[in-house]
Amino acid sequence: MVRLRRGRSPKGLSVSVRQPTASVINVESLKAAAEAAVGEIPGLREQPRHPSSWQQSARESLYHQANAILADGTNGVHASLCLTQGELEESEVRVNKLKRGATALWPLIDASAGKRGQLYKPIDQKLYRRIDPVIFIAKLAIFAALLLLFGYGILSDDSTVTVMISLILGIPPLLMAWEILTGTEGVAMTVRKLTLLTVVPLVVLSTALAAGAPVLKVLCQIGLGVVLAGGTELAHQALHRTGVGKAVWDHPIGAVLCGLTGISFRFYQWHHLWHHKYNGTEKDSESFDYLYSLLKSESRTTRILGFILHVSMVAHYVSMLHRMWLAITGRLAAVLLVRRPEMSESSARKIQCEYRIMAAVLIAGLGVSIALQTTLLLMVWLIPVLIGWGPAHALIEFGEHWQCDTPTGNVFVNTRSIRAGRFAQLLTNSNDAHLAHHYDMHVPMDKLEAFEEWLASSHSFKYVEESYLTFFGKVVRYLWTGKVDQCS
Repeated sequence: MVRLRRGRSPKGLSVSVRQPTASVINVESLKAAAEAAVGEIPGLREQPRHPSSWQQSARESLYHQANAILADGTNGVHASLCLTQGELEESEVRVNKLKRGATALWPLIDASAGKRGQLYKPIDQKLYRRIDPVIFIAKLAIFAALLLLFGYGILSDDSTVTVMISLILGIPPLLMAWEILTGTEGVAMTVRKLTLLTVVPLVVLSTALAAGAPVLKVLCQIGLGVVLAGGTELAHQALHRTGVGKAVWDHPIGAVLCGLTGISFRFYQWHHLWHHKYNGTEKDSESFDYLYSLLKSESRTTRILGFILHVSMVAHYVSMLHRMWLAITGRLAAVLLVRRPEMSESSARKIQCEYRIMAAVLIAGLGVSIALQTTLLLMVWLIPVLIGWGPAHALIEFGEHWQCDTPTGNVFVNTRSIRAGRFAQLLTNSNDAHLAHHYDMHVPMDKLEAFEEWLASSHSFKYVEESYLTFFGKVVRYLWTGKVDQCS
């Protein structure tokens, strides 16, 4: 039998394996015991970021045992794992040294799913945590290039240049077309995508060309705002320290990306990590001032107007300006400590400092604009933020937890994942795999899609949507009828 028992050490659990010579470990018992332990101890799945050599040695030993057994197997899927007494004793010594005892069982459990003629591939949760800074830096480069491109389209007096840059907005339909040609989607989804692919771009571009340069510039401003929303998703990765992997780089990068839209990086980070800790429970709270409460109204008018206000992020802008004023007057840190007693004084002071800096930059920008009588700040920042960033960011985050099961800390019922296309994955920085992100926030965003596939092989997800189009179709029906479609 396999027992998981609480150890006296403050580290958490210890793993005890007791088995006679050449006997069988029942995989279902292993899985049940591990699940029970994981459910009992919050955060047990989270492994050390830098495992020591003896931890790696123990894992490699378990992997080799599983590989050897599956390599010799000829009866299809293995339902059990046989170890000799000597191997058991040696494994017990090593496994008991692991700081996260239950996670050592997962390689053995996964080995039971091996198929005939295939070696077990050691897909451990920790392997997904490996950070590749090059991917994050490449995304930053794409973000910067698109910012400059759309900014140039807004400021250019050459209508030809503006037209060419505005045509970049046709890239998402092209990606959708490529997915239709190479994918295996159902007929209904293909028809919906083809409708978007043909009707929407034709209507938008024909209207813009007929209206002339002003409308084309508005398209570029919307594009710039959407790019800024993608930048906020990159800042989200930086606050988890899974971008470059070092706080000395991730924090400044995140601060700049957040500052572009008037967000305090430290404020965002503190509240977002709080959200991860208490996701789905009564203590849960959002980093932004969304208006989900208005969407619960029985009045159709209130629901629709509430959704418009929610997407416009008006409440966020009001709170942002209020915090700037409190920071300038030196009262923000005290107010934060009163509202959030769990926040440290150091964090409160850093947040106040960031809001002071943003307020100073905003005031300086307004002063220069008035002195020089220029609309540069209005054209390339304020309007793109209002008509592009706000709606895009609100819509990206809308589906993550809306109408999921609460209050409960079970990530498999309080979080939604959406099967996004390539453009949506780029825009959301793979945050469409949101359940996997909440399951383990230390997995870099570029590995979330693969990590969620692995997770789905052993767990059942309650809320999964086949696309953002399908999800927001259900949102529209809810706003009109007040009835929620089962999103699973």
